[in-house]
This record gives sequence, structure tokens and C-alpha cells, in this order.
Amino acid sequence: MLEGLRDPEVFAQIFGAIMIFVGLLVNAAQFKRQQVWQSKQFASEQIQHLMSRVEYRNVVRLLAWDGFPADLFPESNDYEKRFVRVSHERIISVISSDGCGHCSDLDFRIIDNIDVFLTEVDRYATNVKSGFFPLSETLVSLDYLLQNMSADKPMDSVFFHIRQYIEKWSYDGILWLIREYEKSVDR
Repeated sequence: MLEGLRDPEVFAQIFGAIMIFVGLLVNAAQFKRQQVWQSKQFASEQIQHLMSRVEYRNVVRLLAWDGFPADLFPESNDYEKRFVRVSHERIISVISSDGCGHCSDLDFRIIDNIDVFLTEVDRYATNVKSGFFPLSETLVSLDYLLQNMSADKPMDSVFFHIRQYIEKWSYDGILWLIREYEKSVDR
């Protein structure tokens, strides 16, 4: 068998086949590395997009700080009309009501911001569930929200009512993400 390798033509064919195989392995490794990098870049861009939304920033601030001034009327040039302090009590009242037949403009803005926020987070969570984005990075990026939405909260807590609202309107991606967060905390 080794005698056949002495023939330059056979040796060249075997060497060529080995080089092609090595080239395929190198290309496959580079392709995989590029795919992972592009996936992480895309996930990062999506988180950036999510967090750059004024509705996202408003809701995070409204949930984190009772009475925080939120940019609910961005079309107004008057600071007092544009940035409105909203209490947790007001948020709970708005999201707990069965309709907005009697809602003020402020109530509509609150609910609109919350709906845009939840829709964007739900869309992102659905992409995570589908495997487009890594779960571990998502849990880090949304840690504060998931921690507060997953933990047992008193019934008068704004996070308790946000969780009820998420369940009522079937934001399934967020519910899945909360369950995954709870599993990761239990480990």
C-alpha cells in the first residue's frame, strides 16, 4: 500500500484530498464562528432597539420609582406637560380597569406605553424562545424586570398587577421568559 505513495500522481491525489478536507474543516469552523458572532451582534442590536424605545424607558422608570416623571407627552414643548409624575397607585388603577371608557389622556398614555413596552419585550422573548437569541444574555439584560415580575409580590405591588396584566392579555413570550428566569434562579 505504501508503495503506491511513491507514485507522484497517487501522492498528489491523496495530498490534494487531505488538503481539501482540511480546507473544509477550516471553512466550517470560520462559518460557525461568524454565525455565532452575527447572532450575538443581532441580539445586541435588538436589545439596544428595545431599550432605546421611549416607552421602554418610561415603563422601566415608572415601575422602578413611584412618582417618577415620565416622558408621556413627547410632542409637548412644555416640560410640565411633557414629563408627568405617575404613581404606582395610578398605574395599578389604569391596568386593573376593565375598559377605558372614562380614561383621561394621561391614562391612555400610561396604558399605551405599557402595551408598547410589553409587546416589544414579548416579541424579543419569543425570539429567545425560538433560539434566535441566547437566553443567558437575555436574562442578564432584563434581570431587574424579570426578578420583580417573577418574585412573589404583595397584592398592592405594581409588579403584582403588571404580572396580572401580562397573564390577562396573554403575553406568552414574557410568561415563558419569567418561567425560564425562575428556573435559572432556582439552580
